[in-house]
Amino acid sequence: MILGLIDEAVAAGARRGAASRCAGLSHRSLQRWERAEVGDDGRAGPRTKPANALSAAERKAVIAIVNLPEYRDLPPKQVVPRLADAGHYCASESTIYRILRTEAQLAHRGRALHSDNGGPMRGSTMLATLQHLGIVASFSRPSVSDDNPYIESLFRTLKYRPGYPHKPFETIEQARAWVTGFVAWYNAEHRHSGIRFVTPDERHDGREHAVLANRVRVYERARRKNPNRWSCATRNWSPTAAVFLNPKRDQETIAGALARAHS
Repeated sequence: MILGLIDEAVAAGARRGAASRCAGLSHRSLQRWERAEVGDDGRAGPRTKPANALSAAERKAVIAIVNLPEYRDLPPKQVVPRLADAGHYCASESTIYRILRTEAQLAHRGRALHSDNGGPMRGSTMLATLQHLGIVASFSRPSVSDDNPYIESLFRTLKYRPGYPHKPFETIEQARAWVTGFVAWYNAEHRHSGIRFVTPDERHDGREHAVLANRVRVYERARRKNPNRWSCATRNWSPTAAVFLNPKRDQETIAGALARAHS
């Protein structure tokens, strides 16, 4: 029945991978089912409830926390370090993801469609508008998705902000004011995954060590309170060293520049 529904969805224009995910199947499971003579679900799930599973009251508390005004627009990976900075631990990041998935609250609430080389950017109306404004459209080279990874990463964060404007700015002053606010948020409030979810200001000012040490204390306290919940070491909150978006390429570029400088 499920295979039939997926075929129906694909015939109506849906992508096969997306249709299988909606049915709760991975693409590999779908392939196995299609190869098998029978369509029975052979996946084996847990037969007993884990001893360290959260209680119903604890799950309810997690849902209440992630739906608070200050957290409801953030993914769990951003919520967890903020809670730790406030001295609170309710559950691991993976557990929060599972709870949100069960409660159907894991859907991305921001804009999910932005593409530099997609239909909107290549459409004749968009190109005509850019030409009318005197803007030269540029695209990444074929098969090179990260020609300028740093600015692309910044633009993605900018466009996915909950406060990203829905309408054009009326004046250049309004645009500058919004971007100024975004830059302040990006440096002083946004936790960056590449630097262990501290802010750039905390990193550059040397405050990251105190912030991360506090998180270690919060996690150790939570572990002592519920030792049966922890089967391994607590989360790694140690400071990171140098950070690169594309480590191999960036390191090769730096090595080449140093070699030229010494030649």
